[in-house]
Amino acid sequence: MGRFFTSTQILNEERLGKDDFLKKFCEKMKEEGYVKCDEEESAEISYVFAFSENEKCKWVTMSSESYETGNAKAEKDTSRVAKMLGTICINTVVIDSDCAILNLYDKSGKNADMFAIGIADDYLGDDIPEPKKEIWEKLLNEECDWEQLMEICQESDAEGGLSEIASIIDADEELILFEAGGIFDYNADVVTVGFKKKTAEKKLSLYAGFKKVYGEYLEPYGFKLVKSKHPYFVRVVDNEIVQIVSIMKSKSTSKEAELFEIYVGISLLSLPLINFDKNPLNIDNQICIESLKSLFHRYSKNYDAQKFSISAFSIPYESNDNHRLINSLKLSIEKLMPFIFEVFGVNTTLDNLYKWGLKMSIGCFNDVVILTQKVDDYLKLEDEKLKKEISFLEEVVYVNDIEMLEIASKDITMCYEKEKRWFKGFKNGSDAYEKYVEKSYETKNKNLNYLTEMFSAY
Repeated sequence: MGRFFTSTQILNEERLGKDDFLKKFCEKMKEEGYVKCDEEESAEISYVFAFSENEKCKWVTMSSESYETGNAKAEKDTSRVAKMLGTICINTVVIDSDCAILNLYDKSGKNADMFAIGIADDYLGDDIPEPKKEIWEKLLNEECDWEQLMEICQESDAEGGLSEIASIIDADEELILFEAGGIFDYNADVVTVGFKKKTAEKKLSLYAGFKKVYGEYLEPYGFKLVKSKHPYFVRVVDNEIVQIVSIMKSKSTSKEAELFEIYVGISLLSLPLINFDKNPLNIDNQICIESLKSLFHRYSKNYDAQKFSISAFSIPYESNDNHRLINSLKLSIEKLMPFIFEVFGVNTTLDNLYKWGLKMSIGCFNDVVILTQKVDDYLKLEDEKLKKEISFLEEVVYVNDIEMLEIASKDITMCYEKEKRWFKGFKNGSDAYEKYVEKSYETKNKNLNYLTEMFSAY
């Protein structure tokens, strides 16, 4: 009784070594929904790979013990592997050592051609197909021609004919006869790899993805996720300043694409915290947080913003694909975080925040002026600013209209004077200042306790 076996030759066009080939194969299988498993018992499917020691060999041999029950599974696997790897695969079937059937699958996984050698009429009848020249000729090495392949097709020895075919297509003459689980020894590196279906991933929401991706990035820098209905990462700096990073879905004009934006905030620990259960657009004290797009626009009027090369603030994502969602969030970190950390980095003390507030409009600036005891310095700057504004009115706006100039100048001066009176009431040593400091101290302790509780909830 002769041999019955089937195996597949995979064209290794990149000439990858064993480790690199198996790495690529496993990555492609993962894309197909299968992951490599270390324990053979848990494998749902297993493949045996044989790597020739012949340096001229262009093919990797693949088989499986599960192919013993028939060839339908082998043909299906060969088609899938050809398409998966984007290469040519040849499935060989030997029947009772009499007949060898070769099915060639192209890079699309299509069965492009088949032919048989040996005593094939008992199995295929009188109409035995011959190989198509346009398909097989390009696989032949330089040392043989088409006529030589046609002569091999006339061989009556199926196994001997397969070995001869191997020699003219630069395959291994032994491994083309490979039998998984067989009793034969092969001059090759044989490896068995098992796979099982990936466990279905739980679908990530945008906010869950934000917590995961931004958490991994921000937590090493001291940010912590607040336990709240809407996701906020918060960092307290110098026991005075609160820095916030959050996210919001944004409107999209496309039905296919969804968008998100990052929101950031800088406030004082001595001021009431925002309601973390609400999103950035619905909180009461919106002066504490704004979209990164808005902040960048204001920043660009006072500083060099071109160095950040930010082209878009609304980031597209796919809610039905965890992998692409994660990639979109990582991309937003790569593109946006250098700017965010630039802003946070120059605002780590009250004095820093005072200098920042002189150029950038910030909601907590009045409180910063009081806490830094820079009321006198700030009012001097305001006097200079008032003079410049009145000069502008005189020289540009109301050049020929003295009456309107007087009215506008009076209105602006009244606003400045009102602001000065307010600030002077909080100068160091005044009752208002002492009460303000006391209230700030109470609020700071309350906020610290609250944040500690919210952080520890995770």
